[in-house]
Amino acid sequence: MPGMTGIEVFRVIRKFDPQAKVILFSGQPFAQPYRELLDEGLRGFIKKPFDLDDRSSLLAAQLHQR
Repeated sequence: MPGMTGIEVFRVIRKFDPQAKVILFSGQPFAQPYRELLDEGLRGFIKKPFDLDDRSSLLAAQLHQR
């Protein structure tokens, strides 16, 4: 989202829907700030550029989890 970090977007989404399943897609590596979001409910992280099979697998797994 232009003007917002992935961390900010995650927190806005979770503010509106605390049960939302959020997966971040980022060009940045999965570093400490993103790791901290796992404790807040982040469901996954994919680094760009990504393989469509990897993305599909992660999305399918999250859709089937409660």
